[in-house]
Amino acid sequence: MKFKLVIILFVTMAVSLSAQRYMTIISYNTALPMGKTGDFVSDYSWRGFAIEGRRFVQKNLSIGINFGWNIFDEKNGETIELDNGAVSGTQIRYLNAFPIMVNAHYYFGNKRNFRGFIGLNVGTYAINQRFDIGIWTINNDNWHFGVAPEIGIMIPAGRQMAVVLSVKYNYALSAGTALDGSDSNDHSYLGINLGLAFDY
Repeated sequence: MKFKLVIILFVTMAVSLSAQRYMTIISYNTALPMGKTGDFVSDYSWRGFAIEGRRFVQKNLSIGINFGWNIFDEKNGETIELDNGAVSGTQIRYLNAFPIMVNAHYYFGNKRNFRGFIGLNVGTYAINQRFDIGIWTINNDNWHFGVAPEIGIMIPAGRQMAVVLSVKYNYALSAGTALDGSDSNDHSYLGINLGLAFDY
């Protein structure tokens, strides 16, 4: 009887521990374009999302992977410099950024309470720029290596759920060809994210 009780206790503890070792975060992402991204599309982006998986390797340390999508667009009549010259007139500009990154995060405090964290994301960005004027469309697609330092907080919202607020500075290094023909083709934006985290 005691042996069975020990086995049941051990299995219960193992399930409980494994349930706390993983976290999935689904978030709604907004973004402020900066640098060359802001030069191309200056409007604030209200369209974006991300899904992320994290595994705790220590009580306050996790590693994980992140997939996201931010959509920037703007309609204006400014003159824009392109590879073959300047163009003016009513334009619609689009920029889609798809980060695919691995990450590490360090957490402060207890998971049952208000908890802060800092992290670093490293990986690649698939960035698509599109420029429409009249009947003409110009596309520019490039893959960029990039980094994204992050800071945030987790607010418990249940036994195995938390609300996550974070700010992430996304920086994609110059790669491929620039739409305007310049030597540098780096991109950056500040992500402000609201999500739900699920422990299991």
